[in-house]
Amino acid sequence: MERGWKQEVNIGDKNNQSFVEIPFDWFKQKLKHKLEYYGIEFKLVNEAYTSKCNALANTEVRKKPSYRGKKTERGLYETSDGVLINADLNGALNIAKKGYV
Repeated sequence: MERGWKQEVNIGDKNNQSFVEIPFDWFKQKLKHKLEYYGIEFKLVNEAYTSKCNALANTEVRKKPSYRGKKTERGLYETSDGVLINADLNGALNIAKKGYV
């Protein structure tokens, strides 16, 4: 693990969250500069609703009154058609959809 990535602090849950987030912002900035150096676009995407929407359906990722798919157990997402997909993969595909729409 890269030095300085995660800080070993114990000053309460809320303060720990604040201090552990700082290196991630640093990581995003470093990644952005590296990507731009090689001519690759860096784009931050809001991940809201990406784990609730079905990535296999050809629909927009947005807030809906109800969702047909559901998380069946830890790590699995079941589409309305009964197809099981890894929940992290479902979210990642939806983030990619939001980033390239």
